[in-house]
Amino acid sequence: MNNMTIDYQCYKCNRQVAVTENQKISFRESCLGCRQDLHVCKNCRFYDFTLNNQCAENQAEKVTDKERSNRCEFFRFKTNSNLESKQSTDSLKKLDDLFK
Repeated sequence: MNNMTIDYQCYKCNRQVAVTENQKISFRESCLGCRQDLHVCKNCRFYDFTLNNQCAENQAEKVTDKERSNRCEFFRFKTNSNLESKQSTDSLKKLDDLFK
């Protein structure tokens, strides 16, 4: 049975990371482009910088460094890493517009 391959993106360099459907990202894996750890909060679909703990999974333990590898059992690669940066850029633009 063939597993479907899903292309994700490294949050840091936006390089594609091909992962098979049932493959888990090891906490030791790193991006081939920038050597950044992949099993990090900023690559996780539960990462939300607007929340108090910056994590939408309320059972997850607190992780202080969102850019370093961790052993969170709830880690799931985010489906669109550009969404966060686009939302952040849009929010900053709206804030700047308020003060013009």
